[in-house]
Amino acid sequence: TPSEAKNIQGRVTDLQTEIVQYDTEIERLRDAVSQLVNVRDALHLRARETQALISPIRRIPPELVSRILMLALPDNWYTSPSGSVSLIPSQINTFWRSVAHSTGGLWSTIRLRPSRPHAIDIMNVYLSRSRDLPLSIYIAQSERDDEPNDDV
Repeated sequence: TPSEAKNIQGRVTDLQTEIVQYDTEIERLRDAVSQLVNVRDALHLRARETQALISPIRRIPPELVSRILMLALPDNWYTSPSGSVSLIPSQINTFWRSVAHSTGGLWSTIRLRPSRPHAIDIMNVYLSRSRDLPLSIYIAQSERDDEPNDDV
Protein backbone atom coordinates (compact mmCIF):
# COMPACT_ATOMS: atom_id res chain seq x y z
CA THR A 1 0.00 0.00 0.00
CA PRO A 2 1.08 3.60 -0.44
CA SER A 3 1.17 4.14 3.32
CA GLU A 4 3.49 1.18 3.89
CA ALA A 5 5.72 2.30 1.00
CA LYS A 6 5.96 5.77 2.56
CA ASN A 7 6.92 4.25 5.96
CA ILE A 8 9.53 2.00 4.33
CA GLN A 9 10.98 4.93 2.35
CA GLY A 10 11.17 6.97 5.58
CA ARG A 11 12.99 4.12 7.30
CA VAL A 12 15.45 3.81 4.37
CA THR A 13 16.11 7.57 4.58
CA ASP A 14 16.74 7.28 8.33
CA LEU A 15 19.13 4.38 7.76
CA GLN A 16 21.02 6.29 5.05
CA THR A 17 21.35 9.28 7.39
CA GLU A 18 22.69 6.98 10.10
CA ILE A 19 25.18 5.44 7.59
CA VAL A 20 26.45 8.93 6.70
CA GLN A 21 26.93 9.68 10.40
CA TYR A 22 28.91 6.46 10.85
CA ASP A 23 31.00 7.20 7.74
CA THR A 24 31.79 10.65 9.14
CA GLU A 25 32.76 9.16 12.51
CA ILE A 26 34.89 6.48 10.83
CA GLU A 27 36.75 9.14 8.84
CA ARG A 28 37.34 11.19 12.00
CA LEU A 29 38.68 8.11 13.78
CA ARG A 30 40.93 7.24 10.83
CA ASP A 31 42.42 10.74 10.98
CA ALA A 32 42.92 10.38 14.73
CA VAL A 33 44.59 6.97 14.29
CA SER A 34 46.83 8.40 11.56
CA GLN A 35 47.91 11.23 13.86
CA LEU A 36 48.56 8.77 16.67
CA VAL A 37 50.67 6.58 14.37
CA ASN A 38 52.71 9.64 13.34
CA VAL A 39 53.30 10.60 16.98
CA ARG A 40 54.26 7.01 17.84
CA ASP A 41 56.70 6.83 14.90
CA ALA A 42 58.30 10.11 15.99
CA LEU A 43 58.66 8.74 19.53
CA HIS A 44 60.29 5.56 18.18
CA LEU A 45 62.77 7.67 16.23
CA ARG A 46 63.52 9.86 19.25
CA ALA A 47 64.00 6.76 21.41
CA ARG A 48 66.50 5.29 18.89
CA GLU A 49 68.36 8.60 18.66
CA THR A 50 68.46 8.92 22.45
CA GLN A 51 69.63 5.31 22.83
CA ALA A 52 72.40 6.03 20.33
CA LEU A 53 73.77 8.67 22.69
CA ILE A 54 74.94 5.91 25.03
CA SER A 55 76.15 3.61 22.27
CA PRO A 56 79.63 2.19 22.90
CA ILE A 57 80.87 3.52 19.56
CA ARG A 58 80.36 7.07 20.85
CA ARG A 59 82.72 6.44 23.78
CA ILE A 60 85.76 5.58 21.66
CA PRO A 61 88.44 8.25 22.20
CA PRO A 62 89.06 10.52 19.19
CA GLU A 63 92.70 9.34 18.94
CA LEU A 64 91.51 5.77 18.44
CA VAL A 65 88.83 6.83 15.96
CA SER A 66 91.52 8.72 14.04
CA ARG A 67 93.71 5.61 13.95
CA ILE A 68 90.75 3.46 12.84
CA LEU A 69 90.02 5.92 10.05
CA MET A 70 93.64 5.84 8.88
CA LEU A 71 93.61 2.02 8.87
CA ALA A 72 90.26 1.89 7.09
CA LEU A 73 91.32 3.95 4.10
CA PRO A 74 90.22 2.45 0.79
CA ASP A 75 93.08 1.02 -1.27
CA ASN A 76 92.74 3.82 -3.81
CA TRP A 77 92.57 6.70 -1.28
CA TYR A 78 96.01 8.06 -2.15
CA THR A 79 96.02 7.10 -5.83
CA SER A 80 92.63 8.45 -6.93
CA PRO A 81 92.00 12.12 -7.55
CA SER A 82 91.33 13.97 -4.30
CA GLY A 83 87.66 14.11 -3.43
CA SER A 84 86.69 11.18 -5.66
CA VAL A 85 86.71 8.38 -3.05
CA SER A 86 84.40 8.19 -0.03
CA LEU A 87 85.72 7.39 3.43
CA ILE A 88 82.76 5.29 4.58
CA PRO A 89 83.69 5.05 8.31
CA SER A 90 83.52 8.84 8.51
CA GLN A 91 79.79 8.51 7.85
CA ILE A 92 79.11 6.51 11.04
CA ASN A 93 78.02 9.59 12.97
CA THR A 94 78.83 13.27 13.36
CA PHE A 95 81.56 12.58 15.92
CA TRP A 96 83.43 10.26 13.55
CA ARG A 97 82.95 12.76 10.70
CA SER A 98 84.37 15.49 12.90
CA VAL A 99 87.36 13.31 13.82
CA ALA A 100 87.90 12.48 10.14
CA HIS A 101 87.88 16.15 9.24
CA SER A 102 90.44 16.90 11.96
CA THR A 103 92.75 13.96 11.15
CA GLY A 104 95.41 15.72 9.08
CA GLY A 105 96.93 12.50 7.76
CA LEU A 106 93.79 11.79 5.77
CA TRP A 107 94.17 15.05 3.88
CA SER A 108 97.94 15.51 3.48
CA THR A 109 98.14 13.88 0.03
CA ILE A 110 96.49 15.92 -2.67
CA ARG A 111 96.06 14.52 -6.19
CA LEU A 112 94.57 17.01 -8.59
CA ARG A 113 93.45 17.04 -12.15
CA PRO A 114 93.14 20.76 -12.94
CA SER A 115 90.51 20.05 -15.60
CA ARG A 116 88.26 18.39 -13.03
CA PRO A 117 85.34 20.57 -11.87
CA HIS A 118 85.88 22.11 -8.43
CA ALA A 119 89.57 21.12 -8.34
CA ILE A 120 90.46 24.34 -6.52
CA ASP A 121 87.63 23.89 -3.99
CA ILE A 122 88.75 20.31 -3.31
CA MET A 123 92.35 21.45 -2.88
CA ASN A 124 91.27 24.15 -0.41
CA VAL A 125 89.34 21.60 1.66
CA TYR A 126 92.35 19.27 1.76
CA LEU A 127 94.68 22.16 2.66
CA SER A 128 92.51 23.28 5.56
CA ARG A 129 92.03 19.75 6.91
CA SER A 130 95.67 18.65 6.57
CA ARG A 131 96.58 20.85 9.53
CA ASP A 132 100.30 21.49 9.83
CA LEU A 133 101.39 18.23 8.23
CA PRO A 134 103.78 18.19 5.27
CA LEU A 135 101.90 17.89 2.01
CA SER A 136 102.36 15.66 -1.00
CA ILE A 137 100.75 17.34 -3.98
CA TYR A 138 100.44 15.59 -7.31
CA ILE A 139 99.10 17.32 -10.39
CA ALA A 140 98.05 15.23 -13.38
CA GLN A 141 98.88 16.77 -16.74
CA SER A 142 96.00 15.03 -18.51
CA GLU A 143 92.85 13.07 -17.75
CA ARG A 144 94.59 9.81 -18.73
CA ASP A 145 97.42 10.22 -16.25
CA ASP A 146 97.14 7.57 -13.56
CA GLU A 147 100.51 8.36 -12.06
CA PRO A 148 101.50 11.84 -10.98
CA ASN A 149 103.80 13.74 -13.33
CA ASP A 150 104.68 16.57 -11.01
CA ASP A 151 105.56 16.30 -7.35
CA VAL A 152 105.16 19.80 -5.93
